[in-house]
Parts: sequence; structure tokens; C-alpha cells
Amino acid sequence: MPLQYEPIYGGKIVKTSDGHLELNNGTYIGQGAAAEVHRISAQKAVKVYKDIAYASEHRDKLTILCEKSPGFYESIIAPRDLVYIHSNGGGEVLCGFTMRLVVDAETLDRYYWNPHVTPEEENDFDQNAANLLYDLSEGLKAIHRSRVVIGDLKPDNILISGGKAYIVDVDSASILPDYLADSYTSEYVDPRLKRDYKTAGPYQFDPESDWWAVGVIAFNMFLGALPWVGRHPRMRNPIERAYHYSVVGLDKEVLVPTGGRMRSIEWLEDKSRLQTYFRGIFSNDPVARYPIDNVLEAYFQRPSSGTRLAYRSKARGSTLLSPEERERYETIFNRIEEKARQSVDTRELARQDFLDYMLGRKK
Repeated sequence: MPLQYEPIYGGKIVKTSDGHLELNNGTYIGQGAAAEVHRISAQKAVKVYKDIAYASEHRDKLTILCEKSPGFYESIIAPRDLVYIHSNGGGEVLCGFTMRLVVDAETLDRYYWNPHVTPEEENDFDQNAANLLYDLSEGLKAIHRSRVVIGDLKPDNILISGGKAYIVDVDSASILPDYLADSYTSEYVDPRLKRDYKTAGPYQFDPESDWWAVGVIAFNMFLGALPWVGRHPRMRNPIERAYHYSVVGLDKEVLVPTGGRMRSIEWLEDKSRLQTYFRGIFSNDPVARYPIDNVLEAYFQRPSSGTRLAYRSKARGSTLLSPEERERYETIFNRIEEKARQSVDTRELARQDFLDYMLGRKK
């Protein structure tokens, strides 16, 4: 069936390192809020921004990412070469970049635990979830060594293809210390950032912010729910729970949901190192936010080269939100965000006062 959407770049000629290419419905793959993606070849795609001015404003950052990308792990889909388009004035204007093409991609939520995972499938499911987390960990360690931080790491920016996980939309990442990211996703953002909350970026993401997000993603993959589900007697909102590090199954005050929507917490209790990892990463201690792959090795083998997934969930996880639920969720989030931020600030000031007193800096 032909595409119903007419790409904004339809019929335009772009200049890449491989030559010139006409963008049309035949090359068009898809689009997001800020850009379109077109296929160049069997292994390469081009991402072109809808706002040409945005590309020009971020030329230096994109150039640096292109220079750094050869040192990234294969799971990082980063800019490779800049792409230009002819302007009305006759010159060439930066409009995007080339990147590796991820074919037959699926979204990460297809690989969350859900009630349709049978007991016979559990071992395959757990191993394959670990395989994807190994990919994410290796990719993040490589990109962090290049002083690049994803920042807004979330399942929407992780694609699964051929049994491997790929991080996409890397052009929005932070390059430390000069180019900072300007977006975050509330369910996966490091609560430490709320002390410097701004309605718009840039935000002071660091590697520990990425490992926090990996912890949230790993919890959701293995247990089929975000860490903030369940009922707390005082904190009714999941974002407020995140600010106070109140995790289902780890905080005794949280009533674990019933009805099979979440995997039994006993699964985590049988894996003490993984449970300790979650206790540490979901805390106000950045030192505890370290790569998950070393913990996974205690329970799951690292995949050998060429390994493919033996299991794929037959149904999407139960934690997906409908558009109506998401709208309600964001409304609640906006209402309590300032109050929750002030609460974190107060707790941090109290902790600093205590440290100052103990160290003799304050009487």
C-alpha cells in the first residue's frame, strides 16, 4: 500500500558523502516531531530536519558527533556524515546527517515481561532481556568514554532488530561540557536534575543520569512495570515516588499491585545481586549508579557474536499508557512537579546541614 503521507522533502535533492540523492515516497521511512528519515541504501539512512535553521544552529555539535561516532559501540546509531540541500539562493545548506539504517525494527516494549509469558518461556525471556541490556550497557560505556551522554534515554529511543538493541536519536545527546541536552522524559529522568529544574533546557545530564534510566528500563523489562507502580499511603503520584526513591517491592510501605499485571516480586528476591543493584541505583547516591552488565553476569550469560532472540513477547506489556491516560498523567505531573522539587531541595539542604555540622563547618 503506498504511503499516504507526502514527505516535506519529497522531490528534493540532498548531497551526501556518497553523492546526490532525491528524497521521495520511495525513500521515505518515517518521521518524528523534528525530522524525517529516508533510506539511502540497504545499510544507510539519512535524517533530515524539518526546520533547516535548527540544523544550521547545531552544525558544530553534529560535526563533533560525526567525528566521534567511529568510536561508538555498534548499538549506538549516531550521525556519520553531514547532509546538505540546495537553497533558493543557489548555495548548500546543512539539513541533516547520514546514519546506519536499522531494518525491521521493533520497539523495546515488545520485550517487557507481561502476563502472557508462560513458565516455559521465562528462562528464554529473562536471558533475552539481559541480552538487550548488555547491548545498551556496552553502547553507553563506549559513548560515555567519548564524553557524550544520551540524557533523554527512554524506550522510545531504543529499537530492537535482529536480536540486538540500538539507541537512536543520538543527535539530541549532550556533548560534555559544551553542548547540553534540552529535553527529558519524566518517567526516566534522574531526580537529581530536579534541583536545577527549568521549564526548558539545557539540563546538566551526566553518565549517572543514563544509568538511572537504564535501571528504570531494566526494572520494567524484568518485572513488567515501572518502579513507581503500586500504592503508597502518602505519595499517590509516580513522579513524586521517583523523587523520593520509593520503589515497588523495595519500599515496604508500597502495596504491590495484584492481578498479574506485574511479575511476582519473588523473582527479584531470588536474585540478591540484582535486587541490591536496584536498591542502590534508585537512591540519592550517584556512586551507586553503575553499569548493569556486571550484575547481570551473575545470572545470565553474555551473548556470543551473532546471537538472536529465541523469545519475543506475544503481547505488549501492560504498562503502556493510552493517550487519555498519558494526558491525565502529564496533567498530574505538571501540578505536583514544583511541590516535589521543593521537597527534594528541602531534603538536600537538610542533608548538607547535617554534613556541615558533622564536619565542623557549622555550629
